Amino acid sequence: MEVTPEVLATAAIGTLVIIGAIGKYLQSLRAPPPIVEKSSAVLAGIGLGYVEREQMERVIHELKRIADGIADKNSAGIQHKLEDMADMIDKMQSPPRRR
Repeated sequence: MEVTPEVLATAAIGTLVIIGAIGKYLQSLRAPPPIVEKSSAVLAGIGLGYVEREQMERVIHELKRIADGIADKNSAGIQHKLEDMADMIDKMQSPPRRR
């Protein structure tokens, strides 16, 4: 087997790539982890979860208040109509007046 210049060049480039990958890995072991970036994303996510929950509670409270207002308004109108109908029924059931 002959060692040609192409084989030597390929072996040299492969060796450089492997040495570079090992060096980069060792540098990543020594470097402190980026705590600020990761924790700020986590804290932001947790904070948004609490804000979203609080907003949903506010929306539910307001919707219940509006629904109660509409129900009170409708029930007052229905009650008035029922009283009118009861008066009309009473008038129909009473004996006719003689002149």
